[in-house]
Amino acid sequence: MNNIKIMKKIFSTLVVLGLVSFGFKVEAAEGACKADIHKYCSEVKPGEGHMQKCLNAHKSALSSPCKQTLKTAKKRRAKFLKACREDKIKFCANAPRENHGVVKCLQSHKPALSSSCKDSLAHPPPR
Repeated sequence: MNNIKIMKKIFSTLVVLGLVSFGFKVEAAEGACKADIHKYCSEVKPGEGHMQKCLNAHKSALSSPCKQTLKTAKKRRAKFLKACREDKIKFCANAPRENHGVVKCLQSHKPALSSSCKDSLAHPPPR
């Protein structure tokens, strides 16, 4: 029983890391964080959460619109993770983090998902 709890925690952490990358990239780069990315993170290779880490390292210097975008994206990811947590464990334990693997996996199991996860998938975390 204890091993199951540990595995769930590890899996949840991996999913969070994967969705952080998934949920941030396009919204920030093309939206409110474009100038901040150019100013502070232009040498950072996007992907695997690198851009998110860079912006977090410069958080105090970021523009207000970028800070708000990051805050909103974080809230939406948290809501998505909460709604789909059990479905991720049940259907997508081996889904890759890269290339939106968890979201794609969940979408492929949509008929069998909980209603809260289905609703959340209709409005996934920002990209």
